[in-house]
Amino acid sequence: MKWIISLHKGFIKSFMDGSKTIELRTKVPSRLRAGDEIYCVEIASGGWVRLKLRVGDIIASTPDEFFDNYGTELALNYLAYRDYTQGRKYVYGIVVNRVEVVNIPLIYLGRSKAPQWFCTMGS
Repeated sequence: MKWIISLHKGFIKSFMDGSKTIELRTKVPSRLRAGDEIYCVEIASGGWVRLKLRVGDIIASTPDEFFDNYGTELALNYLAYRDYTQGRKYVYGIVVNRVEVVNIPLIYLGRSKAPQWFCTMGS
């Protein structure tokens, strides 16, 4: 399946330079699977899709365990991580096994504006 999400510019750069290999989320769609592709729209870019990521795995864990095991792969400091995950029983990591730079207008993927959450192509 193909998905579209929004990411901040810093996280786009971190995926591109290899310092980020896991996308952290407080929830993920139940239909998201290994092998799916995620197109990443850069927030405040005027609707440009910068990356295509291939999902390798999805990890569910408590916030403390997750940071202990995968914190170095998030391109996120502990204080920002704690603020983002505060009050959550579980967090989810989307392990990325391939990053491709695409740089295409979002309209080419059937959407006129960036999604607030995961959406499938054309929805």
